[in-house]
Amino acid sequence: MVPKELPEEQKQRRVTICQDLLERQDDSVGRVITGDEIWVYQYNPEAKRQSARWKTANSPRSKTFRLSKSRIKSMLLTLFDIKGIVHYEFVPNG
Repeated sequence: MVPKELPEEQKQRRVTICQDLLERQDDSVGRVITGDEIWVYQYNPEAKRQSARWKTANSPRSKTFRLSKSRIKSMLLTLFDIKGIVHYEFVPNG
């Protein structure tokens, strides 16, 4: 777990390490694979399309509904290297 707010000393140390890695000429950095995870929520993409209609200047305003986060969510795991995404998958519930 990485804290959201790092002291300046730790921020500078991370910048220095990243710069050192970028300056290396060997291929070891290209072989590093790292990952991330995020919760993704399901939503209905048709709701926005349904609200997009042609209308004249005198036509009444259409009712639009506010999209909110769905209770249906899945965890997305992503693995990537220096070139981009290597693998991703949705974790099954449970």
